[in-house]
Amino acid sequence: MRAGKAGVYCSAYPDGIPARIRTRGFVHDQVEPDQVGTDVFEPMKEEVEV
Repeated sequence: MRAGKAGVYCSAYPDGIPARIRTRGFVHDQVEPDQVGTDVFEPMKEEVEV
């Protein structure tokens, strides 16, 4: 997620993340009909040092 002239955006919503997703604790873990592409939220994986 990034912030810029288009508001808050990401690869799935390059013109701005809709308020329904941005403000209601929505977890974008499934492809939505109005998004671009198939990117969804994935938690960061913890790096393990060897």
